[in-house]
Amino acid sequence: MRSLLLMIPSCGCYLLQEGVTPKELDKKTKAMGFPVGAATLVDEVGIDVAAHIVDYLSGVFGPRFGFGSNEISLLKDMVAQGYLGKLCSTTEPWYMCA
Repeated sequence: MRSLLLMIPSCGCYLLQEGVTPKELDKKTKAMGFPVGAATLVDEVGIDVAAHIVDYLSGVFGPRFGFGSNEISLLKDMVAQGYLGKLCSTTEPWYMCA
């Protein structure tokens, strides 16, 4: 569970900010041995839930979990813009609906 929670901000946010597409991100994280890609994981869990988890864990564990303000801000900004994951659609991934 910890490795999946760490994958969301540390891997996913950095790569998306660098211009990697969500589909490429999924392909890269699955190639590293994860059963599901990072973008799909956030989509299924819900971006609002992921933002809450990352915010909470960073407050409890601080730098031990390695969440920076950029990762938390990115997830919160996505939620504020209406990107919630599959909650917004039963068929489209989060990067297709707002």
